[in-house]
Formats: sequence, structure tokens, C-alpha cells
Amino acid sequence: MTLYKQVKDINEAEHKKNQWIQSQLEQHMFDTLTIQQETLLQIVHNKERIMVSDVAREMGIGSSAVSQLVAKLERKQYIMRMANQHNRRIVFLSLDEQGHRYFEQRAAIEQQIITQLYQQFTPAELEQYQQFLQRILQATT
Repeated sequence: MTLYKQVKDINEAEHKKNQWIQSQLEQHMFDTLTIQQETLLQIVHNKERIMVSDVAREMGIGSSAVSQLVAKLERKQYIMRMANQHNRRIVFLSLDEQGHRYFEQRAAIEQQIITQLYQQFTPAELEQYQQFLQRILQATT
């Protein structure tokens, strides 16, 4: 088998695995969010408190588009806006009650998925897999 064919097969397997993981998450999550809503939530979750303009920059969309997404998520209590005490024009975003629940539920589901997929491997095999992926990532930088 040629290197090209082998890598194509590996990439196809990775793609199918990622599709399966995504379908499992969608199947088990209590609320369905759009990809943009999930992306926005993930950004806010990672930063804990972030300005709308910074979210827009990270998502590669305009601040008005982010504000529309935020409005929908705010109504569902995933996100809350907080005005800066020193400059009321600056608005910070952070997770609200539903946002915290979303990530708690997602973590529990991800734990089940990881266990289901990877329990068949020994710790040494997983370490080797991780090393392979790290080498691939290093080659891309």
C-alpha cells in the first residue's frame, strides 16, 4: 500500500470517527444548538468573560451577527451580558445557568463516548497514538 493510500484511509477513518462522535453528542444533548451558537458558547466557556468584539474576531463575523446570536442565547439563559463598571459601552459575555449546565452535560457525554471508543486500547497504545498525532501537528507548524 502506498503512503498516499494509507494516509487517505487513516484520514477517512478519522473523519468517520469524528462524525460518529458528533452524532452521539447531538443524540444525547438536551438542547440542539446551531454550530455558530455552539462556537460562541465554547469561546465564552474558554475565556469565562469576553467582550462581544473579541468573540466576533475569533468567529470571523461581525459584532452585529454576534449580538444576534447572543440575544437568542441570552433568552435561553445560556449567556449573560454584563456592562463594564467603568465604561458602560463595553459589554462582557459570560455563561449563564443553562450555559454551565450545557457544558456539564457535554462533559458527561464526552466521558461516555471516550470510554466507549478508547477502552479497547492499552495505555501504551494510547500513548503511542498521542505521540503520532503530536508529530503530525508539529509537522504542520
